[in-house]
Amino acid sequence: MVVMPLKPEFPEEWDKKTGSDLRAVSYWTYATIYSGKDSLFNRLKEKKIPAEAIPQYFSVYGLRTYGSLNGNLVTEIIYVHSKLMIVDDRLAIIGSANINDRSMLGDRDSEVAVIIQDNDLMEGTMNGQPYQVGQFSHSLRCHLLREHLGLLSERNATPLNVEDPLTTISTISKLAVENTLIYEQVFHGRILPTNQGLADFSLEKAEKELEKIQGSIVVFPSLFLKDVLKPSFLDYVDMYVDTRGRTRELNFDDTTAGTFFA
Repeated sequence: MVVMPLKPEFPEEWDKKTGSDLRAVSYWTYATIYSGKDSLFNRLKEKKIPAEAIPQYFSVYGLRTYGSLNGNLVTEIIYVHSKLMIVDDRLAIIGSANINDRSMLGDRDSEVAVIIQDNDLMEGTMNGQPYQVGQFSHSLRCHLLREHLGLLSERNATPLNVEDPLTTISTISKLAVENTLIYEQVFHGRILPTNQGLADFSLEKAEKELEKIQGSIVVFPSLFLKDVLKPSFLDYVDMYVDTRGRTRELNFDDTTAGTFFA
């Protein structure tokens, strides 16, 4: 389960004149997760895992919230800036590094990360079976899930148990879809490009719909602008220019790759 920003942190929109950086980062994000030949999604398909079963192994979500501003209902993404990985409820990696050359080469940005491996194990469950979980990693994951699913709020309290991550995946996916559909119904055209929404003509109905939302988890838009985000040739060059002047051969499935600065 991956939780990441619904939109990269660039102020511009996705138009070709001013949004080249946003389009390029969005393109590579989708190519890495879903559409690229070596994407995580396609690697699972190569393992003969049916597409409908892949969410049981790998799924991506975003976070969104809503409120009232000057008497108008508004919505905004929750920008996930933390770099955190929790593995098997026994190990956690927490740091500031992004997964890119700027953070990982070792001679650019100053980054720090820690690996926290639990020695204090306790009884838990994994996929319905008895399993020794780490006290810190397990409690951190459970708290984050409860927060994202709205279980920390008395208004949205449900009997959902998040102690076993594998038995709650389908419930998480279902809740994310339900939340996303409510947001689309209330804020048409502000979540995905559609028609007028409830917030534009019926504040009372919109507020009643929003009360049904649990937590902040929503579906990550895996097909958003998938056919128009591909950067131009010049965008590729700009992205791979390095002041050290070294070059390397880069191969792209859908471009005529040449020699780029990198």
